Amino acid sequence: RELTALSLLGLVSFLLMKDVNLLGDERFYSRASIALADYVRDDIDTAEFDNTFISRGWFMPGMSIILSPVAFLDLDAAESLLFFRAWMTIVNFFLVWLIMLELQANSDSRRSSWLFLVTFISPYALLYSSTLWADLTACLLAIYIALKSFSVKQWTVKKAIVLGIGLASMIYLRGQYLFLLPVYLFMILLKYARDTGVTTRDTAYVTCAILLSILLLLPWSIAVSKHSGIRTLTTTLLKESQIMAFADREYRQDLITEGGAGNRWFAVDNTVRQRAQRNSVSVGA
Repeated sequence: RELTALSLLGLVSFLLMKDVNLLGDERFYSRASIALADYVRDDIDTAEFDNTFISRGWFMPGMSIILSPVAFLDLDAAESLLFFRAWMTIVNFFLVWLIMLELQANSDSRRSSWLFLVTFISPYALLYSSTLWADLTACLLAIYIALKSFSVKQWTVKKAIVLGIGLASMIYLRGQYLFLLPVYLFMILLKYARDTGVTTRDTAYVTCAILLSILLLLPWSIAVSKHSGIRTLTTTLLKESQIMAFADREYRQDLITEGGAGNRWFAVDNTVRQRAQRNSVSVGA
């Protein structure tokens, strides 16, 4: 029944979104995934790949990597739109299914899993499930990692490695999720302290998993830092978004004027980068 309900919701989501053109971040993710496919096929050089895949360093590469199977199909624009939407519908509802299975495994009834599924009947979640935005996918992955971690009875090296890879994957989708790492550590250890008592080994395994997730971010951090000339651990548009949404109007206009670009987002980004370079600070998370 769960799979039937998920399939129906996924089909409705796809049918509602299949003809909607890519917007905002979706355009970047699709271009970056195509650049990745072209680079693997040796159709573009490293410089062109960096300029497209890393670009201004606004986005983490996780979503572009997830979309790469579609990009490798080398479809035309209309077909790519359909396949991108269909692929993300499958990915997001597969994560929903995993979460439902985990909820059922950790409760005496199926009520909790069905209540979780009900949230996807809302128009926002239903439409968002077929988009190329990384927010929902990262959120679902974060929920699944939390549920899976809390169900672990005894930590081992293998489980710690899997947790580390999962946390890194989550951050590769959304850079801001880096700040969830200490929350995960605290919640997991709190759960063990309440149930069985925290052991030094459990603490070590979970701590090592978090350190591993940070270590796995380094290839991207090094690549972006080298490309942009600014030291950073993750990449995000959060600072520019806060400026555009909440900054004083005159201050924002000064940044746009100083940036000297036709696009106001690019202008603000230019100014932020220039000031960051002068003060040797990071523009990432």
